[in-house]
Parts: sequence; C-alpha cells; structure tokens
Amino acid sequence: MACFTGGVDSFDTLVNNKGDIDALVYVHGFDIALSRKEIREVTSEHLQAVAEETGKELIEISTNIRRFQNRAGSWPLIAHGAALSSVGHLLNSRFGRMLMPGSYTFSDTFAWGTHPILDHR
Repeated sequence: MACFTGGVDSFDTLVNNKGDIDALVYVHGFDIALSRKEIREVTSEHLQAVAEETGKELIEISTNIRRFQNRAGSWPLIAHGAALSSVGHLLNSRFGRMLMPGSYTFSDTFAWGTHPILDHR
C-alpha cells in the first residue's frame, strides 16, 4: 500500500512503484480538517478517480488525532510521520509494506516528522 494524498510526492511514489502497490491509502483528518466536508467530498472523488485509472484499491480512513495532538506539539515537525506509521500498523495484517512518499531529500537535515533515512524503517 502507499500513502496517497493526490499531491506530487504521492504521484511520484505511485508512478515509480506501480507494480508494488495494491492500494492507495488516504487519511481524512491529517491534511484537511474533518469539519471541511465539502473539501472531503471533492478529495474523495479525485482519489477514487486516480484509484480507478490505476487499477488500485482506495482505502479512506478518518481520524481526529490532530484535535488531540495539536495540543501536544507540532504536527508537521513531530507527529505526522508517527501518525502515518500507525496507519501502516493498522493495516499490516492485510499489506506487507507501506510506502510513505517523501517530502524532502537526504540533504535536508531540519526537524520534520519524516525523513528518507528513517521512513523505510
């Protein structure tokens, strides 16, 4: 499976690993607030179109983790990588591996919730 938002990094991961990906996973509540229902519908339609075009299953999950986590610290700097990993653990009995599209390169050393040196672990 691959985490998929429909963004450039997600498409790059999909295109370069198409044969290794059975499903695209999108988590409502990570990037777009759950209260933004009109955007959720448009996002779901877009994701479903990509899944159909590529022959992949689309798995949509919803969570309110940011409502709680935002009180504890920075989502992008600290928590989003761990939250994405939790999705992998949630679905690990069905899929052997989860691909997490990168945001930055090996040369970027600033604090961020994911990093190419760690993501594959």
